[in-house]
Amino acid sequence: RQRQMCIRDRFHTDYQKQVWANVGQDQYVFGEISKQTEEDYTINIHATGETKTFKKNKCFHMNPPKFDGVEDCSQLPQLHEPAVLYNIRVRYDVDIMHTYSGLFLVILNPYKWIPIYTNEIVELYIGKRRDEMAPHVFAMADTAFRTMLETKKNQSMLITGESGAGKTEN
Repeated sequence: RQRQMCIRDRFHTDYQKQVWANVGQDQYVFGEISKQTEEDYTINIHATGETKTFKKNKCFHMNPPKFDGVEDCSQLPQLHEPAVLYNIRVRYDVDIMHTYSGLFLVILNPYKWIPIYTNEIVELYIGKRRDEMAPHVFAMADTAFRTMLETKKNQSMLITGESGAGKTEN
């Protein structure tokens, strides 16, 4: 099992100069700082090749490449919205739908069949600690079940999502 996926080529540049720049509500572009002032960064935007200036408070430093695709977003040294979204996207792009974020489990609907909810997968998670297996709803369910048996107290899970997001499948 691969704990971390370093799948992005960072274009052979210094990752410390790489940032996410906020270009709208929940929208970020990836770029590299080419110049900075006390209040602004001038950024070369990768997708378009454009150079734009952004306020520093609208820019978020990227994590080192070794953190691309970590199983738990709480492990990210730079913990902010674009870093979390990017980490989940890296995992999603290689058909890994489950990602921890601290105590929470984030699951994205792949909108295609991936055999991740089979009896064989259930068997893999039975009796395993959370840190022994990749993130999965079965790990959460097994942990809740074992805790219920050990403590003799009810356990609960909150499963949320939009209509059609795959809640029934999980």
